[in-house]
Amino acid sequence: YRICGFFIGLLFIYDIFKGGPQEALSLWPFIFPAGTYFMYGVKEGTLWNTVFLSIALLIMIMSQYCPAIHYYSGFYIIRFAMTYAAITILTLGYEYTRSLSIKELARKQKVMNNNFGRIRREFELSKNIQKNIIPSSAPVVKGLKIASLYKPLEEVSGDFFDYIDLGSPYKIGIFIADVTGHGVPSALITSMLKILISTSGDYKNSPPSMMKYINSHLYNRTGGY
Repeated sequence: YRICGFFIGLLFIYDIFKGGPQEALSLWPFIFPAGTYFMYGVKEGTLWNTVFLSIALLIMIMSQYCPAIHYYSGFYIIRFAMTYAAITILTLGYEYTRSLSIKELARKQKVMNNNFGRIRREFELSKNIQKNIIPSSAPVVKGLKIASLYKPLEEVSGDFFDYIDLGSPYKIGIFIADVTGHGVPSALITSMLKILISTSGDYKNSPPSMMKYINSHLYNRTGGY
C-alpha cells in the first residue's frame, strides 16, 4: 500500500508540474485524500496529505517564477488548496466516524464473547449439577436386575429419574419425570423434584399421595413454567 501510495503521489506531483486547470489535475483533491486515509488510516493519512499538499502548493507558487512549470494563477492556487482542505476534512470526519463504529463493534463483540464464555461455563456447571442428581448406579433388589441410561437431548434438560427406597429388599420405587421444555428452567424444576422426593417421607409408599405431595409443593412455584 505504501509503495502504491508513493507512486500515486509522484503521479500527483507530475500532473501538477506539467498539467493545468483543465487536465486531470482537478480530480486529485478528491482522489488522493480519500485514498490515503482509506489505506493508511487517520494519522498516517494526515502525514501523507500534509507532505504532498505542501509540495503541490510549493510547485504552484514556483510556477509564477519558473517558466518550466505549468503556470497557476493565485486564484487557482487558493481554490485548489481550499478544495483539497475541504475534501480532507470531510474524509477525516468519515474516517473518524468509521473508526468509532469499528471500535464500538469490537467492544460489543468482546462483550458478547465474554458473555458467551460465562454462559458456557454456567451451562457446564449446570450440566455437572444435574448429572450429580441423577443416580449413577442402580440399587440392589433381590430377584431384580436394573440398568439405566441417561442421555438428555441438550446439555441440561427436564429429563429426570430417581430410585425411591421403600424400606424393603424386595421393593423399589422408580420415579420418572419429563418436565416440559428443555434447558436451564426445566433442569431447575428437576432439582426441585429431587429435593421433594428426598423429603417425601411416608408419602413415597403411596403413588397417589406422593404425586399429591409433589404437586402441592410445585404448584404456583415454578414461575409459570
